[in-house]
Amino acid sequence: MASDVGLEIDYPNNDNDTPQAQQKMTPDIQRYLLDTEPLRLIFYQAFCGWVETPDTQNIDMLGAKIQQTRKIYVVEKNARLLNEAGANYLYNSIKPLIDATTASSNLTRGQIYRLWHAKLLTISFSLLDSIMFEGNPYEIANIERIADIISTLTAFSGITYKAKDGFTMSKLADTFISTFIQRTSGATTQASLLDKLKGAIPKI
Repeated sequence: MASDVGLEIDYPNNDNDTPQAQQKMTPDIQRYLLDTEPLRLIFYQAFCGWVETPDTQNIDMLGAKIQQTRKIYVVEKNARLLNEAGANYLYNSIKPLIDATTASSNLTRGQIYRLWHAKLLTISFSLLDSIMFEGNPYEIANIERIADIISTLTAFSGITYKAKDGFTMSKLADTFISTFIQRTSGATTQASLLDKLKGAIPKI
């Protein structure tokens, strides 16, 4: 699966077999703010040159020809910064910075900057070592590509900024309070109506 243009990727993203992470985002605010699982595919698209394209096939069903379209991914060689193993390394490296624990923390802008600065510096040296001393297992074309990789990776730092001044926790708290108030209000209203009905019934 190295770098051939037009190579079909066997990735489970069909309409009839879609993993939970790729399903349409629910309106639940906790899932919206904390779920980072969809980034796995995004990393392949951003770093490995995966491009989504429709694939239409004619299927014979009970003697009738039915056209079925599914999603596949092809590799664009010129857009490929490193291979899938390298993308997995990048994802696993920054996952602690974007997971639910960090995203729901209360961090200052300076703390977020220092976390990302240290991580990106570590990744830069690791990628350089992989080229110079480890036989280039991530198939990086040349050293100059490392700058492109770090630049692209930096874009994901915005996820960590959801923790700035406790933004995520504040939103989750607001949602919990609103839900609690609505339920309490509904219970109070129902109890009030029940009391009125009881009062309207003549006592025997």
